[in-house]
Amino acid sequence: MTEKEVILHAYGEIKECFIEESLEFSGTSKRISPWRWIAAAALMILLFSTAYRVNAQFRKWIISIVPVTTREQIKEKNTSPGQRGSKRKQEGIEISEVKEIENILEAQYITANHYVEPYQDIYISTEQGKESYFSIKGNAIVPISNIRHIKRKLHWKKHTGWINADMISDQENQYVYNLIQEDDVPDNGQYTFSLSQDDAGEYWVTASAESQMEPYSYPLKYNVNTKKLTDVFGDIMIRNKSLQKYHVVTNWGKLSDHLCCVLVGDTQKDAVYYLIDMMDHTAVSMEKLTKMDDICFVRGLEHSVIFGTISTEQHKDSGDADGGLTAENEIQDYYDCYRLDLQTGKQQELYHHVRIWSEDPEEDDSDRVAFTGGRYDLLEQRKKVYLVDELTGKRTEIEKFDGNLEMGSVLVNDSGDKLLFFGKFTERCVRKIGVLDIPKKKLYLIDRENLTSYDENAISWKDDTTFVIQADRKGQQGSAFFCYHIK
Repeated sequence: MTEKEVILHAYGEIKECFIEESLEFSGTSKRISPWRWIAAAALMILLFSTAYRVNAQFRKWIISIVPVTTREQIKEKNTSPGQRGSKRKQEGIEISEVKEIENILEAQYITANHYVEPYQDIYISTEQGKESYFSIKGNAIVPISNIRHIKRKLHWKKHTGWINADMISDQENQYVYNLIQEDDVPDNGQYTFSLSQDDAGEYWVTASAESQMEPYSYPLKYNVNTKKLTDVFGDIMIRNKSLQKYHVVTNWGKLSDHLCCVLVGDTQKDAVYYLIDMMDHTAVSMEKLTKMDDICFVRGLEHSVIFGTISTEQHKDSGDADGGLTAENEIQDYYDCYRLDLQTGKQQELYHHVRIWSEDPEEDDSDRVAFTGGRYDLLEQRKKVYLVDELTGKRTEIEKFDGNLEMGSVLVNDSGDKLLFFGKFTERCVRKIGVLDIPKKKLYLIDRENLTSYDENAISWKDDTTFVIQADRKGQQGSAFFCYHIK
């Protein structure tokens, strides 16, 4: 895994499908942390979504480890069509009976003889280049028929492009899935357009530039009935220039109902984060607001802003031949993290001079943090592991934690009260998984073995209590999903 991928996984909010190629540049006098270039497309989708709900209350307790003694084995007979324990629900797609694992988890397997992928709370089935959609209710696969397809040509800033998307209705839930086709980007166009819907039911079109040297991603409100685009940020001025006219506009994130942040600059070299007030139509740089330089990432958490900077403290194990710290080691590896209370203006340091917790840790004694993107993070300090509450700064030790679990990748559920962490996908599967249930004060450790012909390649939360491992057969001859519900 590359350094960029490690940082993307550590941030927690970014799914693997949004990881893009690194944005590299040379000949600059100022190093830019890779945190600044976290997949803009993913953050744009999150921009107009509700921030994490915090249901779990932090108390002074020790988190106990509960090993699941039964190793979960997935065999072909559990997933193959026509075998006992598996029911045919729809042509080409099957779902197994629910299997209980030690009164902790309920496992269920979905298989298809063609390509299927999870998308939020539903699934997308692709056969012969055509998409269909279904959901799972209990043990049944339920096709979704309420679909509105939109393909329209758009004009913005003298550029032309297309939106090509399915608007999907499943009971009270609404989804937008963008379809990618080669003819969606005309030869003379520099922008691609994607459609999304926020929690209030309003639609947005994101205009994204293709050039990776100057990443550009700009949100426009869109009326799907009148086909009208509205630039709600059109009157935002930064250094006497309109926001939309900058060459670098990326890494959007929602901080509150009326505040958002965005990385803005003429070049990557001079780009900095700005806090935008969508009610007052004003913008202020985060560096001016916090009186700190080299801010690498910004996100919202309740009434606070969590932000990180490049650490300037010298480390005893990092330096040049004369014992001094090189600029490359200083900037590339270590970060400081803070919480800014938007109501009181109070600023609190959460972490000082820490590394990102990766799957391939360096052999030193540095503090390591696994950021989840939610309220809670995991910190390793002096060979002990702690759960850290970003809102209070308090730390709770996880007793007798086995550091060999390789917690390089950590995912948080929408409510922010359960953490899912896992190591590498080895021997065609992820063999060790940890589920931290914060309200129950339990850390479940799960050993797995995949004996099927499906190769596992991704893991994600499906809802607040269910996570899914995705697998495919070589040559895309079929897909499988191993679903686990936390009881």
